[in-house]
Amino acid sequence: MKATPRAPWIKCWIHIRRGRWGTLYGPAGAQKTFLLEYRAAEAARDPEPWLVYIRTSPSGMSPSVLLGRISQALGVPYSYSVDDIRQNLLHALRQRKSPVAVALNEAQHLFSRVDTLETLREIGDLARVRMGILVAGNEAVLRLFDPRRNVHFEQWRSRIQQLEECVLGPSRAEGRQMVLGELPGLSPGKVEAVLDSCEVKDPESRKTYVNARRLFNTLRDVRDMKGVN
Repeated sequence: MKATPRAPWIKCWIHIRRGRWGTLYGPAGAQKTFLLEYRAAEAARDPEPWLVYIRTSPSGMSPSVLLGRISQALGVPYSYSVDDIRQNLLHALRQRKSPVAVALNEAQHLFSRVDTLETLREIGDLARVRMGILVAGNEAVLRLFDPRRNVHFEQWRSRIQQLEECVLGPSRAEGRQMVLGELPGLSPGKVEAVLDSCEVKDPESRKTYVNARRLFNTLRDVRDMKGVN
């Protein structure tokens, strides 16, 4: 089952490949993580990958871990010194023939790690157009750089607001095509019942979409019940 290409994704790829910065918001089940991972895996096959995928965890991420993961993805020599890692990474970025883009997924988990966010901004600033940045996550990522006590994030906002995109899951029509593609013999009534069970509302735009994760799980369960391999 393939994800349906959407205009916001194409716009994001073009934007960050030029060394620019942006925000990507996707609610649960929008296939955001799948598509970011897929694009990064494709890029990794190239001699000079254009996309680095970094996923944060609920426990956050320190500056050294972030720099280490970016460096590892780009084949930059490891160092125990954070400053050496930074310098090695900057040197590698300046030697590239084309910009690299860093996609930071689930970035809302860095809400309390201002040091990590500022480290990423510093690298992006020093690399100039050699590194694009895509900050991606759920609805909380839209407020990641709102001013807080003693932290205003104006430098981040002046850069990240170059692009703000929202991606939702499949539309009902797209979901219907997915169901019929996987289970062509399913009756129209059952197809609509499957879609009803998977349709949700985006908490930000209030638009409805089909939660892709729910749909995949439902189709798996239906296939198991029907004994379809």
